[in-house]
Amino acid sequence: MKKLKKTEIILLAALMLATALISAACGKDEEEEQDPMNPVVLKIGEFELKKFYFDSLYATHEKYYYLSAGAITQEEYFNTVVDAVEDYAVTLKEARDRNFTVTAEEEETIKNDTEAQWQYIREEFLRRVDSSITEEDQIEAEFARLFEVDTGYTPEAYREYLAESMHDRILIKKLYDSVTEEVEPTDEEVRSYLDLKVNSLSQETFAAFADKYAAYRDGSGEPFIFIPADCFAVDQLLLEGDGAAALAEQIDARFEGGISFDQFIMLVSGDSNADENMRNEKFRSLGYLMHASTVPSYPQELAYGAYAASGSKIYPGMSPEYSPEYTVLKTSDGKTVVKVAAAGSIRYVTVVKTYIKGNVSYHQGDEIWNMGYEGAKAQVGKTYFDGKVAEWRKAAKIEWFFDRFKSNYVPAESKN
Repeated sequence: MKKLKKTEIILLAALMLATALISAACGKDEEEEQDPMNPVVLKIGEFELKKFYFDSLYATHEKYYYLSAGAITQEEYFNTVVDAVEDYAVTLKEARDRNFTVTAEEEETIKNDTEAQWQYIREEFLRRVDSSITEEDQIEAEFARLFEVDTGYTPEAYREYLAESMHDRILIKKLYDSVTEEVEPTDEEVRSYLDLKVNSLSQETFAAFADKYAAYRDGSGEPFIFIPADCFAVDQLLLEGDGAAALAEQIDARFEGGISFDQFIMLVSGDSNADENMRNEKFRSLGYLMHASTVPSYPQELAYGAYAASGSKIYPGMSPEYSPEYTVLKTSDGKTVVKVAAAGSIRYVTVVKTYIKGNVSYHQGDEIWNMGYEGAKAQVGKTYFDGKVAEWRKAAKIEWFFDRFKSNYVPAESKN
């Protein structure tokens, strides 16, 4: 089954949290007949926003925690959500007024994502159907009943509203990209972003840094800009199998005859290396990170060879009794390579990176700077966009229809 994204989990949360809040029946407006499950709750001229959007934002607002903890009243929280919905409404209206559209490919994505979310939600509700109900049609009927009681929506209507909300979020994203396209951060804002990031990273454990290091090395993470402790990284040439000893003799002869460090690294990257990671240039350039906390994750022979190659007299995380057969070799340009022999394998280990605790230096245009630029651009873009939303909201004549839904959220006795 497709793994749900964060936004998809949020929609499910909105659905589940609506249990005690939303009744299935809403009255008819005197001027127009409303969808009893999903009436219009807000208007800005001809633009209309329906209750489904309020339900979703109510259950996912960042201040919901304060309500659940009793730090604010239902009325106060309701008004907080009203503010958020007004921002959403004027933004969606602006997106529609600018005639942004959804492509056929995006429509297909909406269809697939709606189906994936729906199947997940459906399974959650089917688990609640009493096991004594065994007939398929009765199971479906009970599922539909439970769903409507909990959410105020029929399954069919919910799927329709879910697809509509996905459609509208794409329009808002296109509006955001259009409005912020020309927004650029200053150099000072880039540096400020990186400084704040360093400050945050400096509070993390070495284990967290090691995870980020591995993600960056494997191509899925950001460049690291703070090192929490002195450490180093190594590459290895791993020989295994029946021909390992014979191949090791050839490599030893290369060292005796004089092999440069670059020539040795060519061997490390070659097909004779049983460690396939070493065939990846980025992995090889960053190597296996060595620190007392990472040693347990490596074979003892690799860790021992790593610390021997670093010149250390201390071998953290390893038994004092552990002492494998090893040889210290030198390349023609003076680099150390340690050969470690063990049952079934021979390793040649060398240090490729040495890190000192502290900030990683960077310069304009390098990988770290570009990361900071993108982060700062996102921040200043959001600030600029929020300002535009405030302008649209100030100019909008917003009309609410609280009589159609507010009592579901704020019972009369809880009002201030």
